[in-house]
Amino acid sequence: MPAVSDIFHNFQHEAFPPLFPLIVRAHTIVFGSSDFALRIFGLCVGCLLVAAYWINAWSLRKDVPLIALALTSLNTTFFIWGTTIRGYGLGSAMIVLIFGCICALLLTVNRHRIVTATLVCLFGVQILLYNGVLLLAVGGAAVVLLLIQRRFKQALVILTICAVAIVFLLPY
Repeated sequence: MPAVSDIFHNFQHEAFPPLFPLIVRAHTIVFGSSDFALRIFGLCVGCLLVAAYWINAWSLRKDVPLIALALTSLNTTFFIWGTTIRGYGLGSAMIVLIFGCICALLLTVNRHRIVTATLVCLFGVQILLYNGVLLLAVGGAAVVLLLIQRRFKQALVILTICAVAIVFLLPY
């Protein structure tokens, strides 16, 4: 779009909230709009997914994410659509981080994890609209597990984080 206001004006035709086109616009302002610069953007998005696997594996188990890396390397669809100038790749990386943050809250609740999970959930649903549905599924599963275990305060924390992220989707 020629102007930033056009991004907001034509939003109803997109599956991505305005944050993703603004990220692409910032990338093209800094690195240019050549084919090479946009391919580097796709490469960085693919690397972000791998980094999300490593962050989750390290923060949850202090282990190597071999299965996730193997499955991603066999997924040609991700290499085609996840690394293009669309929000699917960045959205995939964000839902992996959302899953990791919710799992980390299942293990231990502290202020740092709550703030991190809230920011990751907010950013994740602002990159890809469908992440809102996946956030509800992951958060709902975590809440059910916590309710079965009678850990009501932790369930309330996860419910609050999910509600805050979903409330920020209401304008769309």
